[in-house]
Amino acid sequence: MTLEGSVITGNGKGVVLYLWGCGLGWAPEEFTGTVAGAGNRIFGNLELDLCPPYPGDPWPDGFLVEAP
Repeated sequence: MTLEGSVITGNGKGVVLYLWGCGLGWAPEEFTGTVAGAGNRIFGNLELDLCPPYPGDPWPDGFLVEAP
């Protein structure tokens, strides 16, 4: 997955990579892909913004910037 300079807001679950761990029990918990990108704003979603939470794996440094 690559997101760069994106704004994700006002939806149900923001960006979810670990579906089981994020409360969606119908899919595997393990994420085996790669995340790339920077300068994203992900905020104001109904249940969560990022799963797993940022900072840390699998999110690269600089993936998020401050929400407005």
